[in-house]
Amino acid sequence: MKKYIRYNLHTHSFYCGHGSGKLSEYRETAKELALELLGFSEHCPLPDRRFSKSRMDNSMMSVYEADSRSQDGPDLKILTGYECDWSPEYRNYYEELLSSGRVDYLITGTHFVPSPDGRFRSVFNPGLTAGDLVSYGRYVIGAIESGLFSFVAHPDLYMGSYRRWDGEAKALAEDIIEASKEYSVPLEINGNGMLKPAVEGHYPYPSDPFWLLCRESDVHAVMNTDSHTTASLGKSMKLLSEYEAGIPQHLVYPVWTGNKLTFEEA
Repeated sequence: MKKYIRYNLHTHSFYCGHGSGKLSEYRETAKELALELLGFSEHCPLPDRRFSKSRMDNSMMSVYEADSRSQDGPDLKILTGYECDWSPEYRNYYEELLSSGRVDYLITGTHFVPSPDGRFRSVFNPGLTAGDLVSYGRYVIGAIESGLFSFVAHPDLYMGSYRRWDGEAKALAEDIIEASKEYSVPLEINGNGMLKPAVEGHYPYPSDPFWLLCRESDVHAVMNTDSHTTASLGKSMKLLSEYEAGIPQHLVYPVWTGNKLTFEEA
């Protein structure tokens, strides 16, 4: 394997509320796959408990963090993190979490957009509108501009529900790519979408038109499995490697310096 596939920084377990597997089981699977770096990134509970149906309870954060820390060892470096839905009102919350020393890194992934009735709808649900894409872009780009997140998880998630590469979809991709390059925040090729049912013969995400545009723009990309089961870790890694071989990207890989996560070119 190439060096860049010796890691996974987007990993979910039973703690996230919709995954399975203990952290210790992921650790053993990662060792079998000869990984050098494994990062846990459970969905971050929010102070107002927004999206709580798909998040661990806030009271479990300290349990999860301690469990993750206990997995670290000389044979496999383990990092503790969270996947965070961005909104400006959570800036202080995320800043305090990142500076607290409790976590090693944060990533951002947008999973919900606001509805006209004031509630939120899942980006996974079919039928996203052009207006929804505007909201999606506002959250993704706001997260990039915040400087709090190591990379953007599944930036092309919207394509699984919007399902057409029109002017609005392309314009959103261009805006995300521009922000990624301006703020040096890599975009993620996500392996979990490869395990979902095909949409018109294609992965719901990663989206070929999106990543073709990324290749043309020479934006930095990382590859992660977004595993929700231990069994999917190896399977997604293989699919990711095959996908990137078909649409080569400007890949970067993570480097842990002892107190900070950075990325270097592969």
